Amino acid sequence: MNFLRILKIGLLLIALGVLGLFMLFERYEPVSAITLSNRPNNQNSRPIGEITTDFRAEQLIVVSSILGRRQMSYDDDVCIELLMANWSNRQNTGDFAVDVITAGETFTQVIDAASVKDNANRRICFDDLQFRKLVDNDEIRLVLRGISSPAGAAITAWTTTDLSAGRLINAPEQLASRSFIFHFVSERYSASSYRHAWIIVFFGMLAIATVFFPSSVGDRQEPLTSRSDEE
Repeated sequence: MNFLRILKIGLLLIALGVLGLFMLFERYEPVSAITLSNRPNNQNSRPIGEITTDFRAEQLIVVSSILGRRQMSYDDDVCIELLMANWSNRQNTGDFAVDVITAGETFTQVIDAASVKDNANRRICFDDLQFRKLVDNDEIRLVLRGISSPAGAAITAWTTTDLSAGRLINAPEQLASRSFIFHFVSERYSASSYRHAWIIVFFGMLAIATVFFPSSVGDRQEPLTSRSDEE
């Protein structure tokens, strides 16, 4: 085995080793979430029902459930994580909306029902909803509205009897003492994660390059000459 071949194998092993270490110890998560409010427990949980066209459920949120975070800036954007379900991975259609109402302003996000995962938190972010608009107001409302999903093809949201974050209002009697299962979060973008991603890309490219790097450079041999050529 010549020197160049040994060098190729060595570079490949080093590149793969470094790549493996980065994948093991560094998670590529450029977006992380900071929890901004207490989340109700999943006690006595049950779905609110199909969120079909003209469906509406509204919750008055306990403002004291929103945490005072020293690391938060009042200008940080706010998202909500809402526990939802799609009825055992049923094929749902249409759209629904999630509203946050505070200080007379309504922040809305329209969502495709087909994108909702079963029994999973759905992170919903709102344009221009900053942390200050949560902590500087006495009343916050969370509204879940159906837009165009028909019965039998609509998603749902989970509710609980834990009322620490507020309760549903203007709801049927069976939902009067229940709450959505949700909490507010703020997204943070990590520049270090992007740097880690570039390092992974670099070593991945290096590993690929070693495979295709020509190995015949050091293996050239002088052409054979026949006796007739020497004469």
